[in-house]
Amino acid sequence: MASRNTSIKAYNEIMSEGLLGKRQMQVYSTLYAIGPATAAEVSEADTGSFTNPSKGDNSHARLSELTEMGSVEQVGQRKCSITGREAILWDVTSAIPKKYVKKPTKLALLEQDFESFLNALDDCFKRPISDIRKLKEIQLEIIKVKEKIL
Repeated sequence: MASRNTSIKAYNEIMSEGLLGKRQMQVYSTLYAIGPATAAEVSEADTGSFTNPSKGDNSHARLSELTEMGSVEQVGQRKCSITGREAILWDVTSAIPKKYVKKPTKLALLEQDFESFLNALDDCFKRPISDIRKLKEIQLEIIKVKEKIL
């Protein structure tokens, strides 16, 4: 019961400080109320019906984010009352969430590479055109960018 008491303190602080995004908070609050629970049980309790993650339910994704933030953890396995399959049990922790940092998308990484390329090109034009080596480096960068896009 002591762990649930510390979870109550964390829950109250998270609520009062607004430390989670809207959807994260919905999933966290639902898990806090019914946990420990499977992802499908959280989804059904949260939305009123279970929707497969591949069909648009994002409770599973929010549980993963909350886990990375330290506010939710895996606490075991049991047969899910919704799916009838063996599933991971999730529960809230007593931890205050760390900031969640989204992983960059492939497009964002390409944009960073392209920005680097443009900076290199800009540097090239600040120097004499006779700097053949720099032009060759830029040509190789163009080839790398094309390969990533294709």
